[in-house]
Amino acid sequence: LSERTAVEFFPSEVIRVGDELTWDDHNYVVTSLESKGKRKKEAQASDIDCLWLKIFDSLKVKVSIVEGPRTRPEHVEAAPEEEFAVSDILEFSRLKVVITKIKTEKKMVYRSGSPVEARRIKRIYAKKINER
Repeated sequence: LSERTAVEFFPSEVIRVGDELTWDDHNYVVTSLESKGKRKKEAQASDIDCLWLKIFDSLKVKVSIVEGPRTRPEHVEAAPEEEFAVSDILEFSRLKVVITKIKTEKKMVYRSGSPVEARRIKRIYAKKINER
């Protein structure tokens, strides 16, 4: 679903791909911008011809669950600011898993107690909890 609208910025404000904006009670992320007829990574607001935004109120965080020799894909719906940490417990139907590591945009997090916002997570790795 696409919608055309207008958004006002200060003329000197620099807008970048990846910037997060709040407008009309929703969070958006800039996915692309066009300035002077060309796609750019960033531009001054006064030079922007077109902005492409994606609604960012909720996102899917990818989860890989390691079950012995097999790995199963799942996902968790989360708000961008929701935090996940190594050793957190997640539930999928009747399956409980513990987070073993978190891959972010820049690094792999292995330490317990280092929370990461959902917006920064590329993938969560987890293993099945054996309950008796």
